[in-house]
Amino acid sequence: LHLPLTVATRHLLGAAEFAAMRPGVRLVNTARGELVDGDALAQALRSGQVRAYSADVAAGEPPDPADPLLGAPNTMFTPHMAYLSQASARRYELDPARNLVAALRKKGALTR
Repeated sequence: LHLPLTVATRHLLGAAEFAAMRPGVRLVNTARGELVDGDALAQALRSGQVRAYSADVAAGEPPDPADPLLGAPNTMFTPHMAYLSQASARRYELDPARNLVAALRKKGALTR
């Protein structure tokens, strides 16, 4: 599951959607926790309708200790930081400065 969170996609997957899925489905969410109805997913995990759930997102950041998915069976949460590497951290620091220099040069406010 990977799509933006909007009014139309909030709780896109709920009890009816889980019931319509093939029993034993595995769900991976790499987008936003609010795309899934946590109570419905926890129930589907307990019943076995959903075999497993893996995510690097939760409905709240940090997750609420009362989040029903934290105690649900066959769930795995990982940090939402797959982008982070030495190269991306370096770009994260340098790109804004490069963009600022380029914008100032374009406006003629900065010369080489």
